[in-house]
Amino acid sequence: MGAHFVAYLNEKNLADRVVVFDNLSYAADESRLSELPQGFYSLVVGDIRNGEAVKQVTKGADYVFNFAAETHNDNSLSRPLDFLQSNFMGVANLLEAARIHGFHLHQVSTDEVYGDLPLGSSERFSESLRYRPSSPYSASKASGDLLVLSWVRSFGVKATITNSANNYGNFQHPEKLIPRSISLILKGARPELYGNGLNVRDWLNVDDHSSAVWAVASLAKNGSQYLVSSGQLMSNLELVSAINLSLGRRADDLEFISDRPGHDLMYASSAEKIREELGWRPVGKSVREWLESLAR
Repeated sequence: MGAHFVAYLNEKNLADRVVVFDNLSYAADESRLSELPQGFYSLVVGDIRNGEAVKQVTKGADYVFNFAAETHNDNSLSRPLDFLQSNFMGVANLLEAARIHGFHLHQVSTDEVYGDLPLGSSERFSESLRYRPSSPYSASKASGDLLVLSWVRSFGVKATITNSANNYGNFQHPEKLIPRSISLILKGARPELYGNGLNVRDWLNVDDHSSAVWAVASLAKNGSQYLVSSGQLMSNLELVSAINLSLGRRADDLEFISDRPGHDLMYASSAEKIREELGWRPVGKSVREWLESLAR
């Protein structure tokens, strides 16, 4: 998501220069930025868990966008404390740097902080709902969001938050559902689904996510928070079946495996606030259109 956002800033001429601050973990890939114009971005290898490094690299910045996070729910079950360090203490370090330097911090967060909904529910997450995180990952992101809101109120820090639906798009790390399923199919194996596959997710094109992040950071009132969704609700079974079909396989050529502990049932967000207040609209390919384009 971070690489797509840097490319979006360049494409729309929204920045003269971007500094990418990254610890180059297992999920990082600098080559995703290789097509950007020379001199538009520079890479500084560092970690948001290092407060002094954060203060140094953010000095002179106008905006800082926090895409840095441990994000994979499976990993949060096996090493939860790593998620607290990155998603809580890392945010605290960024907020302290914002308090010193005066830049605008935008916190990139997730709809998972609101917990889950019953399958088939007509309810939608809204910004007025209380947080109900159900995994170490979502709890760590919720904690980071609350730090942002408290630093805005207590110290007058300039900050905004977006909570987005699941992203899809090119170059996603293979631990995620869509690229993992595609990778297994290309290897001649069956894609795997937790439990019965009926868990529902809300899908958002990564380029639409980029435009939403910029809209909120540049247009919204200080301390504002917005859910970002295009309303594409699909069960994991529907999604993986569509992936199979797009790659010339039978829809039901898949395998069910033991369910993940505490697996959230359904995510579904209302994007009414960002649409009405900021005029944001999703314009990217739907997840089905994007899958079909891969086959071509």
